[in-house]
Amino acid sequence: APADGDDVPGLSDVGIDAFSAAYADDAAADVLFIAGSDPYETKSVRFTSWQQPGGAKIIYVDPRKTFTANYAQQNGGIHLQLIPGTDTALYMAIARVIVENEWWDDEFVAANTASRAELDAEGKWRRVQFGRSFDQFKEWILSTDEFTLEGASEITGVPADKIVAAAEMMTGGDGEQPKTSVLFEKGVYWSHNYENTAAIGNLGLLLGASGREGRATSRMGGHQRGGQKGAGYPLEKSPHDFEGHPVEMDTERWLVQGNTRFRWVIGTNWIGAMGASGALRKAVVDLKAKGPEVTSTRYETALAQLKAQMDAGGIVIVHQEIYENDSTPYADIILPAATWGEENFARNNAERRLRLYEKFMDPPGEARPDWEIFAEVAQKMGFEGFDWTDTNAIFEVASERSTGGRRNFAPLVEKAKADGVRAHDLLKTYGTTGLQTPLALEGGELTETVRQHSNMKFKSDSGKANFVFADWDAVQTRNDILGPDESKGELWVLNGRINAVWNNMSDFIRRQTSAERWPSNFLEINPADADERGIVNGDLLSIQSDDVLDQLGNKHTGGFTAVAYVSDIVPPGVTFTYFLFPGSAANNVTSADSSISPISLRYNFKMGKGSITNLGASGLADKMSFAPRNLAPSS
Repeated sequence: APADGDDVPGLSDVGIDAFSAAYADDAAADVLFIAGSDPYETKSVRFTSWQQPGGAKIIYVDPRKTFTANYAQQNGGIHLQLIPGTDTALYMAIARVIVENEWWDDEFVAANTASRAELDAEGKWRRVQFGRSFDQFKEWILSTDEFTLEGASEITGVPADKIVAAAEMMTGGDGEQPKTSVLFEKGVYWSHNYENTAAIGNLGLLLGASGREGRATSRMGGHQRGGQKGAGYPLEKSPHDFEGHPVEMDTERWLVQGNTRFRWVIGTNWIGAMGASGALRKAVVDLKAKGPEVTSTRYETALAQLKAQMDAGGIVIVHQEIYENDSTPYADIILPAATWGEENFARNNAERRLRLYEKFMDPPGEARPDWEIFAEVAQKMGFEGFDWTDTNAIFEVASERSTGGRRNFAPLVEKAKADGVRAHDLLKTYGTTGLQTPLALEGGELTETVRQHSNMKFKSDSGKANFVFADWDAVQTRNDILGPDESKGELWVLNGRINAVWNNMSDFIRRQTSAERWPSNFLEINPADADERGIVNGDLLSIQSDDVLDQLGNKHTGGFTAVAYVSDIVPPGVTFTYFLFPGSAANNVTSADSSISPISLRYNFKMGKGSITNLGASGLADKMSFAPRNLAPSS
């Protein structure tokens, strides 16, 4: 993310924690509403171990007809195949059907949602400004033409009868209410961040989908999460605001403006992972050209030259990683890092399950664990408190900062000290199952939190949840800026992960099966669009846009190449590619002007566009498989 802060601000303003669910809720649910994530492809264990065995009917929202979409349809569910960028209208249209038919969970809404007076007394400006009582919510949703069945169907491309069917399936209609969960991921919040997460939170509240078995509104997650912040973000120092309210600084905008003298890049392919990555790369090159080159490996000389670069208005870059990637060539200093299995780490998964991941080999060469690198630099800078001897020492100190949050593990450390053992050693006794945080210590024994909000207390001053205004006009304006220009022959260029490489080809390239399966990046393109352009499987394509907005809102040309994968997995007008293939980053055609999302300064990472040019045969037609990737079994 270009800015610190909340990835799901709309949901947070509803009052629901983003990781409130347990995987067991997936299995217990009767209906799963899933948006912005392809669980079979990118949450495979959760899908095959919990969702599929649980037998819930799946309502799946995705512009693509993936394996999960076909599985949903063939097993009693629904695929809502929407036009990219129209999620807000779809969620709110489903909510309107529920309101019009009085299908909402009346007992839950009446007991657990705030009044206008309670909202006005809230301490957070966003909840005061955008929060809505249930009466206000009903008035707004029933007076918005875009949320009618006719309006939403035209906007989203989803037939009206499917919208009604989804609402009835989730609520039970006039019959018994099923247990329904609302699950989502990056396709929702890396498009129209605030509005989408607010709309999906509203839907969850109407369904009473929080704090009860099989009823949750939650992110699906994916990354193992091991970080614990030592302090909050200093909003008062940010140069950005929304209507006079400080918001977290867009660090990329600050850099492109020429303000950043030193950047320490840790554990990411930074340039390729940012929006308008081609424009960002050019800005970095321009900054690197200021001041003298580093011509010596002598410490004193190199230090003087690096300082001279900064004094001349340039930038010094440190890259700390386990592998070389597209960002490494721009680094002045490279710090090789150790990875998992080369050090002991504690991490939480997407259901807040804390586990110990143990070291089983030494780091290669000069590689060292990240914490050791941080600690030594901090000590050389004169800071106190970085004299840890191992990761357990950090874990125990960090526990103090976890108190009150979803990852509160302070009770574990308290029990370990009472028992006279190291906290890591106590955590190890819980094996690979671990413990679901936040934890509590009762009578000397640890208790877990299976799901959050089971006490019906929400993330607000009043302890109640509330509905939130999702500004469709803002979404529509943004779509007009970010969407493809048909007069130029542009198509949507969506991006995401795929199972065989999931997160980072820099890692998976070592795996022979992955490298053979994906020797190049690919572009899924519909047969109709392919025929129109004379494209067949295996052709090398150039994807280019002349309207990529950089971090300052200026237009740039960006592009990448990929091998054609002709498939009806994408509808006409839409293409799909892997998000971060080395040397072929999809974010070259994704805009990076966060000022068009001013509430949260999140990039619209999933919303690229471009025209397609056929460069001829790639030579891979006989080496790659182009078989359908979305075949799914029925029950």
